[in-house]
Amino acid sequence: MDAITKITNLLDAAGTTAYQLGKGTGISTGLISQWKAHRQNPSVKNLKKIAKYFNVPWETLMPDDEEADENYYFNEALEKFKRVCNNNKYEEICFSNVELEYLNSLKRLNNSGVKKVLAYMDDLAGNPEYRADKNKAEK
Repeated sequence: MDAITKITNLLDAAGTTAYQLGKGTGISTGLISQWKAHRQNPSVKNLKKIAKYFNVPWETLMPDDEEADENYYFNEALEKFKRVCNNNKYEEICFSNVELEYLNSLKRLNNSGVKKVLAYMDDLAGNPEYRADKNKAEK
């Protein structure tokens, strides 16, 4: 179960509204609405505030192991890929550490977020000022 579902369950069980939760924790109701719509995930800082409000251990609001396992396997695969790249195998498909960080960050976004990032990247790539091959073209 994800953190958002756990928070929603706590709200329902306590008969508490998002407005009441916001007032009691200092978290904006707009942000809580974003969570409930699964457009954003709560930070650990906010999970701790919510746990204190409901008087439960904050760790109980963390996503269950199934989701943690997915991230673990993705991160493990990413680490293996880095090792292969560092050994100069498959150099043509290897990424720098910064590029790997970008890929890892993309995993935290939903499909809409990924599409926005890709559209922005395409826009930047079309602008000669931001192209990596800018200096080559000028010479």
